[in-house]
Amino acid sequence: MERVHTSALVVGRSMEPTLFEGDLVEAALVTELRRVMRAPSITAQVIAHLAREGHAFAEADVISALQTFEEVWGQLFPAEQTRIV
Repeated sequence: MERVHTSALVVGRSMEPTLFEGDLVEAALVTELRRVMRAPSITAQVIAHLAREGHAFAEADVISALQTFEEVWGQLFPAEQTRIV
């Protein structure tokens, strides 16, 4: 299991760095990304960006893709997930 070290987080009154399981950090990150991707403001920004770039798309497809982020995340290779994290 991969471990992520951070000295920014501490336990209780101790100032010792804490180790967190990589999977725990990834799960928290994916949860937050899922929340962000479902935000109406993000959907509007993505649609506006695609329109500016001249891409042909259906708004319903964009909304569906953003709401199924976890499926897309699961299809990425671990190296791609690491790069995003």
